[in-house]
Amino acid sequence: SLESQHSAIETLDGDEDLGEEVSAAVAPLLETSGFLSQTKAVVAKSKLRTIALAPTSVAAQAVDMLTPVAHVTWSLQAVNDCAFAAYSVLGHDKTTGVSFVPEGCTHLMDFAETSCTATELSPGRQYTFTVSVLCANPECNSASSTQSPSTYVGIGCPAPTGISDVAASGACQEGDMVPDQGVCTTACGEGLHPSPRALACVAGVLTPANFSCLSLDAPEEALPELTGAEFTEDFTTISLTFRYSVYFCEAPPCDA
Repeated sequence: SLESQHSAIETLDGDEDLGEEVSAAVAPLLETSGFLSQTKAVVAKSKLRTIALAPTSVAAQAVDMLTPVAHVTWSLQAVNDCAFAAYSVLGHDKTTGVSFVPEGCTHLMDFAETSCTATELSPGRQYTFTVSVLCANPECNSASSTQSPSTYVGIGCPAPTGISDVAASGACQEGDMVPDQGVCTTACGEGLHPSPRALACVAGVLTPANFSCLSLDAPEEALPELTGAEFTEDFTTISLTFRYSVYFCEAPPCDA
């Protein structure tokens, strides 16, 4: 009975090492009162935490084709028992296979801010991104999201300089900067024509690097005219197609 169990506890000599005797005497009392089973239930329940769900709809887009920068966005899902601490963004370089924390996407501690701008990327490469939720209670951290679709980031090409007799508006009809994967349509002053007539921009480099302004009536040898540019899937190489003419023709069609 409870009375006899209490008596057993009271008659134990407090000066002796009574650890085992006290445990033996107290255990039936706790079991009888239901206290132990209730405590176990509370402890077990406290350990059953639901982790945060991984963000979804992760996407990245090049800010422009002049700088190697990408804007990363995602959608937050239920955080459940997570005490939100920050978002964790990882970039993945498809060329090297390296994963990294991109500049501009660190210390994302604003729960409502579901985007960042990844900077200092390498031009001419493709990247994917993943996002996860970090919690003050780490056991509730989310898994990483699925990877975003790959995004190519570029860097523009400045228009060539140091060329004599270019047009007053500049060497390229497109302006002082040519977007990555774009074309500089070369321009010369009145009474002159450019050779070649276009320069392709790939990852910050113009191909060819320069052009010349020639007199309209001056014969020219194998004057190249860029008619197309074909980029490979990973944008690391460029194949150029040229058409050649013997004399500059102002009003096509002209005789060969």
